Amino acid sequence: MLRYYLAVIFGGPLLIGAVNSLITSEEILFSVFASYLITATAFGIDALCAFAVRYLAKGAIINPFASFYNEKKWEKKLYKTLRVKAWKDKIPEMGGALVGFQKKKAESTSDADYLYKFMVETCYAEAMHILSVVLGFLVMLIMPQRCALLVGLPVALVNAILNILPVIVQRYVRPMLKASYRRACRHAAKK
Repeated sequence: MLRYYLAVIFGGPLLIGAVNSLITSEEILFSVFASYLITATAFGIDALCAFAVRYLAKGAIINPFASFYNEKKWEKKLYKTLRVKAWKDKIPEMGGALVGFQKKKAESTSDADYLYKFMVETCYAEAMHILSVVLGFLVMLIMPQRCALLVGLPVALVNAILNILPVIVQRYVRPMLKASYRRACRHAAKK
């Protein structure tokens, strides 16, 4: 799946720039350069969102038991329809490289402290990706007006899709982590 992400990230701006050039009669080099510049800007916005959530959000905002992070009734059916279980492990996970906590697979299902930390990390990831979706549309504001819709909007939409997929995975996994956490707490209380 990582190769598909890379193909979208590097090939997408080329395609977006070429289409913009055809539609607007802009110079192809200008359109392609603008498209890559906007894509780099979207990455910068994503990085700022990650930093802001990691270092500024605390307490009630990053609480796996807060109502915002609870699975809604309709979500379970949606995740089944989307077949999240089949593709969730294919989404690139950068937590291990960026913050030292790998969320690909739980290392323990009996250590309550570890499971709680895992749930908190899923909340950080979800909050960061949601913020990136919303703020990713700011790229349209830095575009020259003549190509804001044909370059900025497609880049913002691709950025949104690439950020929504990890949000779905975090929300899909967290209820299972909560169940394991509760079992681990009950088991620890019996000892």
